[in-house]
Amino acid sequence: MHVLHHSAKGAHVTLTHHLVEFLGIDVDKKDSTGRTILHIAVPRNSGGYFGHVLAKLEPSIDMKDNLGLTPLQLSILLGKYAAMQKLIDFGADIHIHSLYGGPIHAAVALDDEIALEALMRKTNTRLLL
Repeated sequence: MHVLHHSAKGAHVTLTHHLVEFLGIDVDKKDSTGRTILHIAVPRNSGGYFGHVLAKLEPSIDMKDNLGLTPLQLSILLGKYAAMQKLIDFGADIHIHSLYGGPIHAAVALDDEIALEALMRKTNTRLLL
């Protein structure tokens, strides 16, 4: 695992920032499974880390890993709502599909009303439950 990915795993904002800004490491660098720093940080539910990385480093927000999952899809599958909301707020595409469908498909399959409502707000669609 690259040092950039270790910094994401620990949600080390300052280290990640220095690696990208001062050492010139590509913010979109993928690991052996195709994960970017956003994919790696999702399980830690690091809303603050996401906010900093998205606002200051501007990574490609919709990159897919080797399973075809974007960070948004992964956040929904893992129920990591802080990360999910940050990704939505910064413009993650809710229409990108993987082999498992898109973010809305994941929310429906998991019967996840929180994720579904957030996605519906993004599309300006009312959810009738």
